[in-house]
Amino acid sequence: MAGVEDMEFEYRETSYADLEEGMYRARLVRVEPCTTQFGNQLRWIFEVYDEEEVVEVSGITSTKFSSRSKGFAWYSALGGKVTDGKIRIKDVIGNEALVEIKQRVGRDGTTKFSNIVDVKPLPKKKKKKKSDEEEE
Repeated sequence: MAGVEDMEFEYRETSYADLEEGMYRARLVRVEPCTTQFGNQLRWIFEVYDEEEVVEVSGITSTKFSSRSKGFAWYSALGGKVTDGKIRIKDVIGNEALVEIKQRVGRDGTTKFSNIVDVKPLPKKKKKKKSDEEEE
């Protein structure tokens, strides 16, 4: 059995998005498992459309899905449906929604970063009313 010294790990530069708090249009790009002090979780990674650029911002939910869970609310906001009693994350990858961004302070107590705290469906497009141009 190989020891840790023989393992390879993926390296990613860490950069923190620093967006103003508020609601942003975003697209879900991936969902990754992660572990926090609360156990196994899911990290939802979105591309957020800022006025100047597109940045990746994430938020965390539990792995439990029920009618009252944050993960299910986010899944539903992205247009996901329960099929045969199953949630299929792949069905919502690439979908857009509105995300609520809040500023958080990192473990070091100084680094600020943007965090997704809620996901809402995009507003439905309003149908145009027929104009009353033909008044009698």
